[in-house]
Amino acid sequence: MKARYDFILAQLKQSGLEAIDLRPTLKSVETGKQTIFFRADYHWTAWSAEAAAGAVAQVIKASVKLSGAPGTGDKLGEWVTQRNLGDLAQRFLSPEQQKAVGPDLYTVRVPPEDKKGLLDAAPAPVHVVGNSFVQPYLGFPQKLSNALDRPVSLTWNVGNIGPWFTFLQYVGSPGFAKQPPQVIVWQFNEGQFHSGPDATGQWDAPSIIAPQMWRDRMTAAIAK
Repeated sequence: MKARYDFILAQLKQSGLEAIDLRPTLKSVETGKQTIFFRADYHWTAWSAEAAAGAVAQVIKASVKLSGAPGTGDKLGEWVTQRNLGDLAQRFLSPEQQKAVGPDLYTVRVPPEDKKGLLDAAPAPVHVVGNSFVQPYLGFPQKLSNALDRPVSLTWNVGNIGPWFTFLQYVGSPGFAKQPPQVIVWQFNEGQFHSGPDATGQWDAPSIIAPQMWRDRMTAAIAK
């Protein structure tokens, strides 16, 4: 696992992409009652999401002078703890097993009163593309916006849609064509790196696309 992760990071950097090693960041999350992942849920916790967002913000601030005015980043809400059945328990366990496992504790932030609902649709210098790991419920985009003190926009789909299709969905959107961001943060699960855009059985059928077609559509979108 470690060798594979190191190989992925090296290949991304050789391709000219900024790849962030989140292992030290995630290890730092494990303090007191804080955990990296939920007990019966596929996702990382909000503590991990915020720690990762902070690490990403440091890299961006060190290399990019973002447009926009200070004071436009998200404000973070108060922490609350909720009890929900984890997604793994919901998907794979019988009702009897679910009862035995019980709900997980989800410690997340409640959006401030002036920030209820979806993230702003206004153009932002940073855009996040990913799956449910970066959904607003777990706080990654809000923390990134807060740490950068700039607006952050978001495109995300559930995991079975696939990162390749989701990325194309964003770069092919009117918003990207009208005002591309300075930085795109592409969240991509390490365990899915071996699966290309044509990975039948990994992604939903409508998300499947031949690699060359994916590259052609990417090139066309960026060239606009």
